[in-house]
Amino acid sequence: MLPDGSTAKVGRFAFFHGTSSPDGLAMDLSSNLLVAHASLGSVFAVSPQGESMARIRSCKGATTTNLAFGPDEKTVYITESETGSILTMNWDAASER
Repeated sequence: MLPDGSTAKVGRFAFFHGTSSPDGLAMDLSSNLLVAHASLGSVFAVSPQGESMARIRSCKGATTTNLAFGPDEKTVYITESETGSILTMNWDAASER
């Protein structure tokens, strides 16, 4: 998306593998995209340019299905449906660059 809210040429932004697909999405304050992947048990961080920044593996099961930032914009809440868990992690966008 362009700064004025319009769009331009569309292409593939990011590619993920696995037996299922990405499920939940959340964007941090630096416009990095965090993606919960339902079959890889991980949250992937992708930069605004589509570059892979990090893979954070679940400490429980392999079915991370959704995520959301808490009010502090640094705590990420992740649902893991295989075990019925809600996981948390700290995410500081500025330190991940």
